[in-house]
Amino acid sequence: MTIEEKVTEFIHDYVSSNGTSSVLDRELLYRLVNAVYPMNKNSFLPADYCYNRTNEGIDFEKHVHLFERTDEGKYLVLGDYYPYSGPVFYRRRGETEDSISGIWTNGVYEAVASITDTIELRLNDLLGGVKTALKECSVTVTTSENAVEVHFQELIICGVNVEKKVYKIYNVSSDWADCTSYHCDPAEDGTWYYYLETIDECIGEVQRLVKFEKAKR
Repeated sequence: MTIEEKVTEFIHDYVSSNGTSSVLDRELLYRLVNAVYPMNKNSFLPADYCYNRTNEGIDFEKHVHLFERTDEGKYLVLGDYYPYSGPVFYRRRGETEDSISGIWTNGVYEAVASITDTIELRLNDLLGGVKTALKECSVTVTTSENAVEVHFQELIICGVNVEKKVYKIYNVSSDWADCTSYHCDPAEDGTWYYYLETIDECIGEVQRLVKFEKAKR
């Protein structure tokens, strides 16, 4: 067996026994794998097996993916063929900022040219989700630059701006700012805004906000 095959088999067995919620550091991962398949420490680099990061010299689309690297530098153990969704980051030598080389959608990988492409993909996903959630509400859902907006007749109810890593929800009602469970900040133009991390959070919050506003009319 190759090193890659040994690591993949071990992680497959680990996930079968422990599920996909374990977050382990590099040293512990090596010790666990090495206990079953003894190998040189430099033969197994968890960073080479990530869904969300790639390194120079790796054929990302052909390589096995087993982990999600966290912001703390640890590894969420997911196993191969996981229905992963999210961008893939990389950093060239000498650079100080990450770039995006592609994006996963439910386990399907697609290379993208830039962050703009990734924002567009997220914007389209958000637009479709909001339209579906509000199909019974008699409102108009449109896009404006990098935002999805909800209108009732000629008036805007709320919008969600797709930013690099988060989503910015904005609305015109101070009533909603007092009702939502999220902390809202006032903008200079009199609207209110707050940030969410996932598309699902945004869709649910927009649905609640719109129903709240329509109940007042």
